Amino acid sequence: MDEQQNCLICLSTFSMTEIQQFPICQHAFCKQCLKTQYEQSIREQKVQLKYFACSYCNTQLDNNQWIQSIISSDFYTQYCELLIKQNLIEYLIDDEILVACKNQSCSYKFMIWKFADHQKCPVCKQQHCRKCNHDHLVEISCDQALLLQEGSYIEKKKKLQISRCPKCKILVEKIAGCNFMTCKCGTYFCYKCDEQLIKEDHQKHYQQNKCKALQNKQKVNPILKERKKFRIISIVDYIPCFVCQGVTEALIDKLIYQCNSEKCKGSCYCIKCFCQLRVQNIPDHLENMNCLQK
Repeated sequence: MDEQQNCLICLSTFSMTEIQQFPICQHAFCKQCLKTQYEQSIREQKVQLKYFACSYCNTQLDNNQWIQSIISSDFYTQYCELLIKQNLIEYLIDDEILVACKNQSCSYKFMIWKFADHQKCPVCKQQHCRKCNHDHLVEISCDQALLLQEGSYIEKKKKLQISRCPKCKILVEKIAGCNFMTCKCGTYFCYKCDEQLIKEDHQKHYQQNKCKALQNKQKVNPILKERKKFRIISIVDYIPCFVCQGVTEALIDKLIYQCNSEKCKGSCYCIKCFCQLRVQNIPDHLENMNCLQK
């Protein structure tokens, strides 16, 4: 005959397969009573561990792993959301972490297994790969996702003059400065060719013509000089744009240059007095500022 035991809540007799023994004190309860009690606490938004104590001796739990084994997955998700809302994250079990949705318009915080390769936001449903740090479906490998995104990135780089960290893959736009970049993840890389560098490459990569993006172009000295509100790059054969550092076209040699990048859209610059101009204002500027005599 199967061993039986009484539930200390409903006092009914159950087989041992239907009985759960409370951790620490080992008092016995039927699974249905525990499930009903715990889910009711969650409905009432009572998620502190004291509300899940032993009903017989009031012994309290030291983590929520026991709760997860009793209630349904839907109620456990609701329980986790309430923990976040009530700032009770200390009740996370050892193998859980709190993460934020990678969708900037969402940024919902939720808990996942700390060794999970992917995370899926329960609100906006966006999936993110934690291995390659890209947004893609679980069914797609990191290599496949990278191939799909590579073509899109190349087009963006040409059009928007952007770059991408070779390690964490975050997109960056240079406002000013040289092409030697330091990502927020600590990686050094070249803004022009996206090659990962070391700190000692700050000058070598450019002076020794190692940059693949500049090998077929005129060399650029990356040393910066600061004057007024613009950053001017010391150059050999062309003047970089004061704003986006793109290649400019000389309208008046050694005096007025124009940048036709996506960002500047035809803005002109006087390299004598370091100001930004409209094309139609160039004659007046030259006359009033006497730039030709400087």
